Amino acid sequence: MAALALGLAAVPSFAQVSEYALRFYGTGVGPPGGQDRVKIRIDNPATVLDVGGDFTIDFWMRCEAALNNGTVSVDTSQGIGWITGNVVVDRDIYGPAQRGDFGISIGQSGSARVLCFGVTTNNAGLSIVGTNNVADNTWKHVAVTRVASSGLMRIYVDGRLDASGYGPIGDISYLDNRATSYTNSDPFLVLAAEKHDAGSEYPSYNGFLDEFRVWTQALSQAQISNVFREVIATNTPGLVAYYRFEEGSGTNLFDSTGLSPVGRLIAGVTNNGQWMARSVNTNWTAPLGPPAPPPPSTNVAIDTLPPGLSITLDGVAESAPFTRLLPITNTVELLAPTNQTLNGTSYVFRCWSDGGPQNRMLMVPATGLSLRAGYAAIPGGALDQPVSASDRNIESYAGTNTFENIYVANCLCAGRDDSPPLRYEPAMAFALAIPTGAVIQSATLRMRGNVDSSGAPSLAIRAFAAGNVPPFVAGAGVSVTGLYPLTAAAVSWTPPTFINNQWYDSPDVSALIQEVISLTNWLSGNFVGIVLTDENASGNHWRCWSNFQSGTPPRLLVTYSTSGAAQTDIDGDGMPDDWEAAYGFDCTTPAPPTQDSDGDGIPDAEEYIAATDPTGPSNFHAMEIHPVSTSMLWKIFIPSATGRLYRIDAATNLLAPDWQPVITNWPGTGSPLEWSDTNNAPVRLFRAGVQLAP
Repeated sequence: MAALALGLAAVPSFAQVSEYALRFYGTGVGPPGGQDRVKIRIDNPATVLDVGGDFTIDFWMRCEAALNNGTVSVDTSQGIGWITGNVVVDRDIYGPAQRGDFGISIGQSGSARVLCFGVTTNNAGLSIVGTNNVADNTWKHVAVTRVASSGLMRIYVDGRLDASGYGPIGDISYLDNRATSYTNSDPFLVLAAEKHDAGSEYPSYNGFLDEFRVWTQALSQAQISNVFREVIATNTPGLVAYYRFEEGSGTNLFDSTGLSPVGRLIAGVTNNGQWMARSVNTNWTAPLGPPAPPPPSTNVAIDTLPPGLSITLDGVAESAPFTRLLPITNTVELLAPTNQTLNGTSYVFRCWSDGGPQNRMLMVPATGLSLRAGYAAIPGGALDQPVSASDRNIESYAGTNTFENIYVANCLCAGRDDSPPLRYEPAMAFALAIPTGAVIQSATLRMRGNVDSSGAPSLAIRAFAAGNVPPFVAGAGVSVTGLYPLTAAAVSWTPPTFINNQWYDSPDVSALIQEVISLTNWLSGNFVGIVLTDENASGNHWRCWSNFQSGTPPRLLVTYSTSGAAQTDIDGDGMPDDWEAAYGFDCTTPAPPTQDSDGDGIPDAEEYIAATDPTGPSNFHAMEIHPVSTSMLWKIFIPSATGRLYRIDAATNLLAPDWQPVITNWPGTGSPLEWSDTNNAPVRLFRAGVQLAP
């Protein structure tokens, strides 16, 4: 992303404030072409204003809640939750979305009014809704951003993130020279009104609007914070439209960059698209002025072990180490992708240096932040294998004896539909170049969400227990689960609510893949079939995701080793990565042997061996001795954990040579171990020890 060269010296000093703004009255309902709005042509001829890839739209607005009573909603299916709000920006298409469209509106959220930003394509969509009140009769700066490759959508209010989500990917621009019966509304970008005047259920914006800008890049929060308070140079990189509304009269609205068309104000009279002058009331125009200091920021430094692996911070992937300057209290998204390859070696994620989760939302602290993601090398490889052909992407309707490739809406479904009772049993096959004898380290089924029902399905994931899977054949008579024998191993999964076009991962299915590639007839490059079977007894329970025809097919992510398991203690301090991460320790830097986090006198490394809590001073390996009332015998109880071997020594005095082992290599069970002393001695001392099982 290009840096913003603000170049304020190129802007005359008198232009550091806004002298005029536009006032709209929500009367933009009428015949096509309507009134009380701004119209800017984006096609016939095509213009750079027709953004559809990465873009940012930002502007200033001021309005009252009582004058804007539309409704908005999060919409994870069609993305049209914005259309019933009071429309501020409309780049809609009448009828099917074709390549795509979008819009911005405000709507009710209790007594507040919040922003909604929606993107729609011909088979998918998402509308996101903010939380900040933008209708308290004070000026608010609004920005929406969109990243084409990931579908990431964001809303910012006064330079701070307000809402985000993952919508449709790809180009959503208006199709050049598109045929339409709505020539007076379709090929336009419209401000302050629903462009087609489709009815009162699609209300128009009632309030002030000023300083409207369009960019061909998704600006970061820091970039937005640095520019929204001021007039910027018209040649700022990425800026393709800058309508300042400084004309003060008439109906022509000029783009200061000279790149986008002249807009038209309708009608430019009182109570209908009215000019408002700062000279009459200073609150009638956006509060621009000399550059204000940006919000306090701090450095966030990210590294990986080994260096050079990719980390995604706030939607941007970058090879570590790197440092970013981010506003404090900003919440950012931090992702540590697994199954990465560096210099021919495959790596899997093990832990963060602060013990945090692999993927998370993170608030930037005022003191700065330095984190390192630890990865373990795999003596084998990593695969990210998509479904490779349309006839390996099928769905069975058990109960109606049909078995067919599903092309409808470019999706596959898993679960149960109550009307009529149907069970969706999707099956997929993946070609896996895994050598014979390999050990599967991890395996995840990854799918791009499409639609879902209100009820979550309870799914059982199994693999076909066959060394190879011939192409599936559509037709009646056999359910998916009747095609081939299935693995004894199964994995349960209750998928979360799907957000359209967001990727979802199943639980680990490595046991399924291992069972198949361990068959005697397995050869590298064979196909492994995966089937998802619903186990709900009644009701609507289903989730749907993109299929092969959608262009974003399901994928199987597999890591495997050919000479043993991936390393589980990447810093080599004797404490496994997972255990260190569970207690918030740094798993990427060796801990000193004497480190005692809870101050109980027992080093952390010994607490790991004893399976006790290294952060709880009252939790340590202890032994209980209880007398048997009818004899001189004693019963001894030791808390135990699996993967450990326990020992009990006895003595009649505390001198070291007198200690004798009475039981050794006693396997832990996860429950207390009980041992009875049969010595019948009048004085008996005991001690216990523990070690890791080999």
